[in-house]
Amino acid sequence: MIKLAKRTIFYPKLSSTLFNKMEFRLKSRSADSLSSVHQFAGDELVDSEMYERCMTDGYMSTLSFIKGAAESIGLDIDTETMERWKRVCNAAYLIDDFLDTAPDIETACTQYEAGMEQAFQVSGEALLDEEPPTPDADERLPSAILLLKNSVSTLPDNQLTSLKEAATAIGDITRRKTTCDNTADYTYLLKREAFHTSVLIAASTSQTVQQQAQFPDFVQWCQHAMELGTLGDCAIDLKQDNEQQITAVKPSVKNIAKIALQAYKPGRAMIHTVTQRRATIGSLVERSKFRRS
Repeated sequence: MIKLAKRTIFYPKLSSTLFNKMEFRLKSRSADSLSSVHQFAGDELVDSEMYERCMTDGYMSTLSFIKGAAESIGLDIDTETMERWKRVCNAAYLIDDFLDTAPDIETACTQYEAGMEQAFQVSGEALLDEEPPTPDADERLPSAILLLKNSVSTLPDNQLTSLKEAATAIGDITRRKTTCDNTADYTYLLKREAFHTSVLIAASTSQTVQQQAQFPDFVQWCQHAMELGTLGDCAIDLKQDNEQQITAVKPSVKNIAKIALQAYKPGRAMIHTVTQRRATIGSLVERSKFRRS
């Protein structure tokens, strides 16, 4: 169990445009990446050094895609949403890394479910004082789960329920993929995984963001983007995933091609309308800035 040596409150770094549109410098190891841009109750239990460690790796590059798409269609992202997205993306990375390297996937999935149960429980108890659900995982994981819990605890019940159901579904899909040896069934699972991942993004936004007229277009773009990314990545990584027993699908050229071809439909949808095309271009531009940083 992790015991942090120091517990220092870290304060949000506020943009100069506090009362207008927020501006985030979401680049590799930027101040907005490595420090909190919005503080939630309970964050004082995690010191600034551990916060930075939780955010150093993770899926911050994925967040640059999301940010670019949202801003390009005129969706104003507030500090609450941005900070929650950071925590969702980085907790997901640590959990994915744990699942991918676990010697026993079944046990790892059970521990994942326990971690998500803690993250989305209603009570405000500090997770650092509980037995960690993943004792063999990265030492940052309990802190990452606590940061995630702090951020989602302020959401309305319907959004919290959506987040919990999506996270639980992803864990169940991970377990089912290990025994799936049929390409069609595996592709279906990947699409469902992508959908639930998009729910994690959409349901973790603030009420202020959800009330904007551009929000439905953004949600639609996220669904297409997550499906394209999931199918594409899994086609590329099929051999490695099979060797690590993440899936039982054989990494034949035929199977890889079948999975890759399924990415055509969401890819086309991402450029089908002016709004979707604008979001896609904006996401790529923001990602290129992240890569160059």
